[in-house]
Amino acid sequence: MKKQHRTLIVVFVAVLTASVASFAMYQAIQRLGVREVEVAHTQVVVAAQTITMGTRLHENHLRLVDWPSRNPVPGAFSDPQKLIDRGVIVPIAENEPITANKVASLEAGWMKVASKATHLLLYVMLVTEAGLGFAFRWGAGRPMAFFGLGIPPLIGELGKALRHSLRDIHEWNGWAIIVLAGLHAAAALYHHYVLKDRVLARMLPVVRQD
Repeated sequence: MKKQHRTLIVVFVAVLTASVASFAMYQAIQRLGVREVEVAHTQVVVAAQTITMGTRLHENHLRLVDWPSRNPVPGAFSDPQKLIDRGVIVPIAENEPITANKVASLEAGWMKVASKATHLLLYVMLVTEAGLGFAFRWGAGRPMAFFGLGIPPLIGELGKALRHSLRDIHEWNGWAIIVLAGLHAAAALYHHYVLKDRVLARMLPVVRQD
């Protein structure tokens, strides 16, 4: 047999062998099927459209999407209701996650006014409570004990009816302070456990971070 014929035969056998092996491998892969890999995910609120600075957020601005749990977005929201009526302080692109540093604080607007008003009212009521206590004691002609010191009366003796009125106002004001302080504490807990913001942390100097 000529050398040229032997070479052709070897090439033909090699190509045939490779073709058979490739076909067998293809059939084996086809029988394996497609294997789906499940990726853990969470839901994140993103912008449903481009949002300009100063926009007040509504439901049509927001959309929930699945986000890989292994790549969390710091400050992201999973509940669109926590963003409703909050103002945008930086431009947000479409499909961009909306984070806490891109929207106005919950203490902005009426919440901030209510918080400041509550603080001021508590201070006024506390000062009033102390003043009523002093007036009631001095009005009866008795000194006021204050940290072990007896402070002599600075006003003249008052009539019995007026002293009773001062005592009643003192008691009602004290109860009002307790109720208002309790509501204030409940509001702080609502921010911490429901809204999950840092209002309570900012109220506690031990854990406050500037």
